[in-house]
Amino acid sequence: MNKNSGKSEKKNKGNFAKTLREFISFSFVGATSIVVQWGGYLLLLLVGEKIANLPQATVINAANIIAFILAVVNSYIWNTVFVFKPDKKDIKQAESEYPETPETKPEQQRKGFNHGKGFARMIITNIGYLILSTLLLNFFVYVVNISEKIAPILYIILLTPYSFFVTKFWVYKK
Repeated sequence: MNKNSGKSEKKNKGNFAKTLREFISFSFVGATSIVVQWGGYLLLLLVGEKIANLPQATVINAANIIAFILAVVNSYIWNTVFVFKPDKKDIKQAESEYPETPETKPEQQRKGFNHGKGFARMIITNIGYLILSTLLLNFFVYVVNISEKIAPILYIILLTPYSFFVTKFWVYKK
């Protein structure tokens, strides 16, 4: 056994612990997004069915898309602030790689994260999520005959691992 294998083990345990903490935090943020998405969805269902008098399929899918957009914005804000914030060593590395100049933004230098690119990636990631969630919603409602009020909970549970790993390793990739 060489010296480097012990360091490698510690690093792997540290990475696993960090990823586990991030997954737990991501799940907490996800819970807030579930409240935003499901609450918005139920409210929009009520509005669509009672006030707009639209066909059920139109109401279900429109409510799903609008509520989803609200949840994505909620998720991006909280994941950026709370879950995938940079470590102190990431900040030091970013400061050394991007010295402060008048042409660059200080917060991007300190965090080493491009919010425009990150948000664009979040949108792309969540378009995939939206497609999958819409397919699952329609499957659960029209094939399995689950209530349109309960079906979103099922697809949210099924798609959370996809969302976490794509968000961690692509959206917030430095």
